[in-house]
Amino acid sequence: MNTNSTKSPRTPRGIRLLLRCALCGPVLYVGSFFAFRMFRTYPFSLAPADTPEHNLVVFSRNPKAQEFATAFYRPLILLTPSNCHYPTAAEMARLNDAFPSK
Repeated sequence: MNTNSTKSPRTPRGIRLLLRCALCGPVLYVGSFFAFRMFRTYPFSLAPADTPEHNLVVFSRNPKAQEFATAFYRPLILLTPSNCHYPTAAEMARLNDAFPSK
């Protein structure tokens, strides 16, 4: 009988999967926010000259989805300085009425 056999110090599979998700989750969260800011930003020429918010970031034309996405990304919106404005649901409804989708 072999008494010197020791198990390898491997982490259980579930813990490894949890660690991967814990590392990938924040990267995907921040990456998707910056992708939206880069590709879904529209110039807002009607903004007053004294306000720096000359770009609209539109996550969705649906007002409820826009409100949800703005709430979901709120920590990053507050932490990252920019000249962007994130419309509320009421502002999105007015934008949709003024500029209907094609």
